[in-house]
Amino acid sequence: MHFTSFQEGDKLTIALTGEIDHHCAKAYIQVIAAKIETYMPEICVLDFRDVTFMDSSGIAIIISCIRRMRELRGEVIVENVPP
Repeated sequence: MHFTSFQEGDKLTIALTGEIDHHCAKAYIQVIAAKIETYMPEICVLDFRDVTFMDSSGIAIIISCIRRMRELRGEVIVENVPP
C-alpha cells in the first residue's frame, strides 16, 4: 500500500499508487478514513493517476470515502481512474 496525501485549504488530496486489490483495500479504507478524521476537509480528492492495477476493491475504497464525506457534508472528487 502506497499513497501520498496533502491538504490545500479545505481540500485533502490522497494520491494512491501501485496495485489496488482485495489484499490492500481494507488498509486503504482505514487510512483514508483516518486522514479524513484528522483533517476534516470539505473536499476529498482521490487521485488514481499512479495506480497500475485496480479490481472492484477500488470501488469499495471510493464508496467508503463518499460515505464518510457525506457524514461531514463534504464532497469527493475521483480523478485519473485507470481504464
